[in-house]
Amino acid sequence: MKEQLILFETAKLAKEKGFDEPSDTYVTKGDKYETEEGAFFKNSYGFITAPTQFLLQKWLREEHNIYIEVGLNFNDKFHVAVYNRNYKEVLDTIKNKIFLDSSNDLKTYEEALEQGLIEALKLV
Repeated sequence: MKEQLILFETAKLAKEKGFDEPSDTYVTKGDKYETEEGAFFKNSYGFITAPTQFLLQKWLREEHNIYIEVGLNFNDKFHVAVYNRNYKEVLDTIKNKIFLDSSNDLKTYEEALEQGLIEALKLV
């Protein structure tokens, strides 16, 4: 079982928002992942880091206090909540939360998480 890499458009957005963690997976133009064992590339020289969904989610949480929750509703569709933990009162959570409707037909946890990552990056 392998961890899910983020999609190319998400990788470009992450780069724009300051994600610069080393990775042994990177993307070049053409929406194609390329890997090199033992090589670590950063966001330079035309390469865009292609991290796992988990690594990007962790970066958003630790660097920006942005949390992503993925859940499954009774219709077996996934829904996503993205929220910023930079609030003073618990009640402010409701104001700082973005819900992605399950009508988007997100069929897998990974699809839902990817959508959450995109929305979270927009908050940065």
